[in-house]
Amino acid sequence: MKYCTKCGHRLNDEDSFCSRCGAVQEKNRNNSSKNYSKKAKQPKIMGNLLCISIAMTCIGGLVTYLSVFHNFFGGLSGFAAVVGGFILLAGFTMLIMLLGDNPEVIDKSFEESRARQEKEWEIRRANRIWNEEQRNNDRRYKK
Repeated sequence: MKYCTKCGHRLNDEDSFCSRCGAVQEKNRNNSSKNYSKKAKQPKIMGNLLCISIAMTCIGGLVTYLSVFHNFFGGLSGFAAVVGGFILLAGFTMLIMLLGDNPEVIDKSFEESRARQEKEWEIRRANRIWNEEQRNNDRRYKK
């Protein structure tokens, strides 16, 4: 039994390609569970930690904002501001660490975003050309 070197999906020993991601697998390499890289499990854990850090940042920011600017917590507003500040700092630090440790995630996100944007630009360009041709045809045949 071996695992994909790219996504970690379980493969048969004779498989040359991963059935999940399509990555080419080396034939001579023994890819047992001992050699299985932790990178394959990282995206799922990374996504969970990313959600937690974003939630902590938002909650900490909200608690700090409400306690400092609106005296929302009454007599405990000073304490709540400090606690909210610590939660905000912890969430933001965790977010920076997660994104800083894995530049592939950021690069992949930017590449996907750029690809979607370019596809959208091509569709808009084609629509604009189509509309211009329609207007030109309407002008020609109205006369």
